[in-house]
Amino acid sequence: MMDGWFKAVRGDVGLELATANRNAFVLLYVMATRARRRGGFNRHNLQINESFLGDFSAYGMSQREYRTAKDFLSKHGFATFRATSKGTIGTIIDTRVFDINAIAADEQNDEQPTNDRQAADEQATSKRRAADEQPTTNKEGKKDKKERIEEGKKENGEGAALPPPPPPTEPDEMEILLSSKTENFRCIWADWMRSRNAQKGRAKLTREQFARQLRNFNSKGYTEAEIIEDAEKAICSGWQGLDPSRSRQNGRNGFQKPEARPANYEKGF
Repeated sequence: MMDGWFKAVRGDVGLELATANRNAFVLLYVMATRARRRGGFNRHNLQINESFLGDFSAYGMSQREYRTAKDFLSKHGFATFRATSKGTIGTIIDTRVFDINAIAADEQNDEQPTNDRQAADEQATSKRRAADEQPTTNKEGKKDKKERIEEGKKENGEGAALPPPPPPTEPDEMEILLSSKTENFRCIWADWMRSRNAQKGRAKLTREQFARQLRNFNSKGYTEAEIIEDAEKAICSGWQGLDPSRSRQNGRNGFQKPEARPANYEKGF
């Protein structure tokens, strides 16, 4: 069982969020409760502020309510989400409502100073002291030193005119197609491309092929929710391709009734 505490910030933002979208507020609370506040090794390779999600029924939501809450938090800059083979990982990126009091790596290192750091500081101090005790007073020596520095710059090419910057590149078709999508969709689509090309024994798709696939889905009128649902299932199941029509056929709103989680499903912490 988890214990400890995190900060709930007193202000208008939390109340506004709860009023605008109660499920988004609940989901943000779940993320704050589960998020890692320390760096270091963990078997899921979670970073600070990250937590596993996906068990939406455990906090009283339907699959549709859960997706809407994710989109709302992503749209308003409270959190980001990405799909993995083990489940969805949520990251808190804003402390306007909840602050998990994360411990940065520098603070952990400062709690346990090492002898190596002290020795390095003492050595640097000794070098500065020795340099201060031996000022250069010979004008010819200063001149020679300056000439040597200038020669060194010429040998290293310093002082030469910099080459002109490369011309700006035009956005490709993928960037144009994704520019009108939500941040959550862009994250899921990027995870789908990585997952598809990581499959062993299958030819990798080019960026142009992925763009053609997305353009085809748009032309057929599939919604973001339908494409996201099929992409998440494809990532978790290792499917070779996407077919959002499966989501449309499984329910009136494009969502299939969630199946029971396997016995070995790992919840976030």
